[in-house]
Amino acid sequence: MFKKMLVIVILVLSGCSNDPYEKYIGFWEKQDIKETVIMEIIKDGETILMNMNIFRNKKPQVLNKSEGKLSIASIFGTIQLGLSEDKNILHMERSNYKHLSKNEVEQIKTKRALCQTKITTFETELKNFKKSYNDEYRKTKEGNNYNNSVSKHNEMIKEYKTELESLEYCPHYAFYPPFPSPPHFN
Repeated sequence: MFKKMLVIVILVLSGCSNDPYEKYIGFWEKQDIKETVIMEIIKDGETILMNMNIFRNKKPQVLNKSEGKLSIASIFGTIQLGLSEDKNILHMERSNYKHLSKNEVEQIKTKRALCQTKITTFETELKNFKKSYNDEYRKTKEGNNYNNSVSKHNEMIKEYKTELESLEYCPHYAFYPPFPSPPHFN
């Protein structure tokens, strides 16, 4: 009987993590900003690494461990990371990050990929529109349709902005180029 109890106690204790840093591991979405920023904290052996934004290809930073808390060195000094009581909000300086599951992150990545496809499609349509205008100008050597083309170009951008704003997790930094002035040929 004593051996059975000892085995049960050992199994229960081995299932409980003593690692105070384990609660930081995972994905964290920055709150109260337009752009989607998802931070990932991972454990690599005894080292804990932080990728500040999984949508940018930057080298992860090593976090410092001290008395059950994590911190990161910056040019402004040491920045402490803290967790809310329920462990669902990570605090870092004046920023808050909400904990996300891996499934939530995959859904966000899928939505961002759809958005990127839309951006690429629009850029191609705009490029083709400008090329057709330039081709027409070369043939006629006249810019009679310039004002109509500028209006069409601006309407395309307006539709594009409206469509992107309706999609979740689209980068807000899409570039909207102005319509070029008429080409000059000698």
